[in-house]
Amino acid sequence: MIQIKREEIIKSILEIKKTVTLKELTEKLKTSESTIRRDLARMEENGILTRVHGGARISNISYEEDLVSKISQNNEAKEDIAFHASTYIKENDCVFLDAGTTTEYLIKHMRSKDVTVVTNGIHHIKELSKYKIKSYFTGGALKHKTGALIGKDALKTIESYNYDISFIGSNSIDIKAGLTTPDPDEALIKERVIQNSKVSYILADHTKFNKISFSKFADLKDVRIITDTIIDERYHNIKTIEEVIK
Repeated sequence: MIQIKREEIIKSILEIKKTVTLKELTEKLKTSESTIRRDLARMEENGILTRVHGGARISNISYEEDLVSKISQNNEAKEDIAFHASTYIKENDCVFLDAGTTTEYLIKHMRSKDVTVVTNGIHHIKELSKYKIKSYFTGGALKHKTGALIGKDALKTIESYNYDISFIGSNSIDIKAGLTTPDPDEALIKERVIQNSKVSYILADHTKFNKISFSKFADLKDVRIITDTIIDERYHNIKTIEEVIK
């Protein structure tokens, strides 16, 4: 049996059972334990599973919530993160503001600065208009679940500008898997923004850590991360992650 087929079967088993032993896999796949171990190691590197003694368990995969659900979650942490992030914005900066609830909190903290904002967040329009902030919208296809503008038209606009600073949301952050989001189209938007930015900040509260979503858009080394608190000690050694100081 070829490698891709074996990995598909392993993923299917984990989706149902959540854990699986080496013995079960060797019997099911009719292959050697050493081959299974190599498969599991490769799948762990890709963030699909976590190896444990004698087998593997499914990784903590993160799925996408709708905007209404997100709005009511961790509001104090989001406000603290947004205020901290605003201190990095300078006069005359060109700022990219990603769609999302935490990035929306940032808008009111920009009202006293002369900046230009580019955004793919449809729900940011009201706040940007309220504070009379010079703004450009990417256009593109509207993803109703997150209020994000995506697709080729959004990408074309994003690629036509260079950003002094960008603020991006992320569903999931993991030491090995990096920064991920459930939707490949949104992942591509975030990736392009990072490429066109002098510096990019990920705004994410502590609940986003040790999670993995479907589509990767950056490694931890590619960005700086602002969060409310670091719970997992392993992240304290990563210098690009900042805790909000209250």
